[in-house]
Amino acid sequence: MIEYLLLAPILTAVLCFLTRSKAQVEAISLTGSLVTLILGLNIVKNVYQNGIIMSWTNTLFADAFSAFIVLIVSIVGFVASIYSIGYMGHEFK
Repeated sequence: MIEYLLLAPILTAVLCFLTRSKAQVEAISLTGSLVTLILGLNIVKNVYQNGIIMSWTNTLFADAFSAFIVLIVSIVGFVASIYSIGYMGHEFK
């Protein structure tokens, strides 16, 4: 699950880069931020229920503190994505 949290913003950035329409970039950005938020909340829930979680043969792990940081970053990222929708139009001019 942790690896998906790392891949979601990268995939969102690549899709936004390849898209030429303002509406599509806005939708992809908002969707990617929402997916990141959902994955972050899922990691927080898993850490709360199971304690430390590990992935990729114990290379990546999440404890209570890292889950808290993931929660803060994903909420701020989602709110920033919503706020930036109005400013994305200036990039296409």
